[in-house]
Amino acid sequence: VLDRLYTKWRQRRLSLTQDVECYLCRDGMEDGGKLFFACPVSALYGALMSEWLGIDVPWNNWQLVKKMQKVSMFKKMVCFGVFNAMVHHVWEFRNKCHLFYYVLSPRCVVQKIQWEVKCRVRLFSNMLHIFDKEWM
Repeated sequence: VLDRLYTKWRQRRLSLTQDVECYLCRDGMEDGGKLFFACPVSALYGALMSEWLGIDVPWNNWQLVKKMQKVSMFKKMVCFGVFNAMVHHVWEFRNKCHLFYYVLSPRCVVQKIQWEVKCRVRLFSNMLHIFDKEWM
C-alpha cells in the first residue's frame, strides 16, 4: 500500500521532481518506509500514542501487538485503529507541509487521533466489557 503513495521518491522515479527530501523532518529521502516508520516526526507521534495506550511497542514494530498474548482482542483492535489513524494523519500532515507550508505541533496531531479513536470506540460502547471501558 505504501508503495502506491506519491512520495517524493516515487515522484522522482516518474521524473516529476528532483527534490527527495522528507517534508516532515527535512532529513533524508522521502519514501513510504521513511515517512511512516523511520522519520523522527512520525516516530514521535508513535511514541506519544504508545504512551497514551499504555503499551510498550515501538512505532515501527506494531506487528508485535498481534503476537501479544495477554492483550484482549478489543485492545488489539484499538491499537490497529490507532496505527491506521497514525498513517492517515502522517500523510495528511505531510501534504499540509507540502501544499500550505503548514506545521502542526505533535500534541495537536496526537489529540486529533485520540479524539477520533475515542469517538469510534463510543459507537460500540454497548458491546464492550467493563474492563475494556475502564481501559479507554
